[in-house]
Amino acid sequence: MRTIIRVLCALTLGALLLLNARAADEAKKSYDLPATDAATALKQFSEVSGRETLFAADIVRGVRTAAVKGEFTAKEALARMLAATGLTAVQDEKTGALAVKRLSDPNVRRAAQASDRPSPSATSGSIVRMDEIEVTGSRIGLLNQGVIPRG
Repeated sequence: MRTIIRVLCALTLGALLLLNARAADEAKKSYDLPATDAATALKQFSEVSGRETLFAADIVRGVRTAAVKGEFTAKEALARMLAATGLTAVQDEKTGALAVKRLSDPNVRRAAQASDRPSPSATSGSIVRMDEIEVTGSRIGLLNQGVIPRG
């Protein structure tokens, strides 16, 4: 009987922590990001929001973002930053990471839709060449401080 109670308590605690993490993702933060080149702006956004933001350097090269000032959720702030740039952001449902793509990219619409189908590269055994991407995130400092183990 005690084992069942412990399991139920652990499951309840886990569910509460998950809900709290989701709520934190949607919490509004104060943003004061200047209009600048997209690569710089996306790095600054990632630092302020605490959200991992992925983008290919060649896709954002030469793009200037809008300034963002005020209280917004991460998604709202990023949408304002990318307004009228020809870029959009898609959130990965599993990791929560944000990926920046060109609006004209036909894969943007497909990536935004959840799909249970395996990717062609997973089933065909062929080699897939990917664009260069730049990964930014708030956990990099923790790795250098030894908080997150290497390897």
